[in-house]
Amino acid sequence: GENIAFDINELGNIYIMINGGNADGTIVYITDSIDNQLIKSVYKVKTKEDLVKIRDNIINNGFHDLSNSVIELENDIDLGGTYNETTQEWEGETWVPLGTKDYPFAGKFEGNGYKITGLYINSDTDYQGLIGYNRGIIQNLTVEGYITTTGGYVGGICGYNVGTRLDIEKIPTIRNTKSNVEIESTGQFTGG
Repeated sequence: GENIAFDINELGNIYIMINGGNADGTIVYITDSIDNQLIKSVYKVKTKEDLVKIRDNIINNGFHDLSNSVIELENDIDLGGTYNETTQEWEGETWVPLGTKDYPFAGKFEGNGYKITGLYINSDTDYQGLIGYNRGIIQNLTVEGYITTTGGYVGGICGYNVGTRLDIEKIPTIRNTKSNVEIESTGQFTGG
């Protein structure tokens, strides 16, 4: 299981750390002392496991949408999906996207020019991609892999990208990205 620790400093800020915090340069959450909102944090991601921790412990469980935070890749990451030349099929653990319709990703995903390979999704639900439901910024990233689904709203980088016209400063953006993801879908609204 995860080691989750809480600490309060002299200013009343709450620090929430998973597996001992950022000793390895990864996950630390900081709240402000006034209304316990997460303030801007940078999540330095080096491995698939780092992405999974952020997805499962912060975004997809509704803890926080990372609206003032950055996920920053520090190297290429392999999500583990592979193409089997013998069977001529993709195999591996199905990736569960960052962000859902109920709990969208709203931060900044900074790829720093790195590549995420081995994205493999075999699903019958909507909102499939590296990021399933996006209200944030995704940039400087290449994604490679394969998705097969009967669901709708599918893309290699992002399944669904949405914002509000009332909040011009937070228009979701996908820029300087490349998707080398083969997609087979019988659902509606499928991209590359």
